[in-house]
Amino acid sequence: MIYALTMTQNQASVFQKACSEYEELRWNKWKAFVEDVGSSVGQSTREQALEAFEGAMRTAFGNIPTRPTDEMEHAFSLSFYMMPQLLEMDEDDYITLEMDQDQTEFVQMVLEEYFRLRLNQWFDFATEVACNGYVYDKEDPDNGKKFSAYIKRRDASKDKFEKAMQMLVPRYGRQTEDMLIAQDIWQVIRYRLYLDKGGDPNGAVVDARPPMQISQEPLPEFIRKKKEYRMADKDGNRQLTLAEKWAIDAMAYESGAKVKTGKQPCNGCMYQIKGDALHCGIYTKERKPKPVLFGHEKCPKYREEK
Repeated sequence: MIYALTMTQNQASVFQKACSEYEELRWNKWKAFVEDVGSSVGQSTREQALEAFEGAMRTAFGNIPTRPTDEMEHAFSLSFYMMPQLLEMDEDDYITLEMDQDQTEFVQMVLEEYFRLRLNQWFDFATEVACNGYVYDKEDPDNGKKFSAYIKRRDASKDKFEKAMQMLVPRYGRQTEDMLIAQDIWQVIRYRLYLDKGGDPNGAVVDARPPMQISQEPLPEFIRKKKEYRMADKDGNRQLTLAEKWAIDAMAYESGAKVKTGKQPCNGCMYQIKGDALHCGIYTKERKPKPVLFGHEKCPKYREEK
């Protein structure tokens, strides 16, 4: 099955940020997360929280992976694909992504992780990263010891993640607009997949509840396509679907290819926010001017990190 997800500019921005964050956290890169969540606390507190998150990850994972997992590659591909689209979008624009069922379920999980971590709910994240290759095998004579070590890593890291989060948000208050937007997208995907898997729309389970708008954005449109229509560019050449783009990325990774990108004009600036090309420490409530976004002009506020 092929699904089409249509989002506003703000929804697409949150979508991209969630995908970028999913990959970065699994490389034990927490700076963008800490800067985003801890915007109301001082710099010294954010630095302490950053060290705490990195320590919690080492408790869970031990050695950070030397190569990405399939899920990390998928998240990177999505984030990388969305970046140029966002730069071209205006406030009234919409973007539509085509995904198959497996990719849609992955996106649903990424969005849920995005808002749950900000709610200081770390159990699922700690369960995943603490696994670190462990597979339950009752035939393995050392399985009991390995399982106990896994549970110990999971519980210890979960406590450390929660304590690190409390340094940034000591008393949890209102959810941010980005968190609410992530939940809106997550809701429409969850409900559509539930129905398509034969779920009872009148069932008593949570998934049977129709999505309800909780952010300032209208609910995104999410439909199952009866036929896989393919768009073409102005010259009549067929455009690749997102599923095809992912397949190409996966083949490239398997062949040993490495992603190379040009240096962005904002790289090295002390105001840069990783994972968010549209905003920075100067342009927080509005987008960067287009000449700055596209590197035609140097930002007058540019300052190199020392």
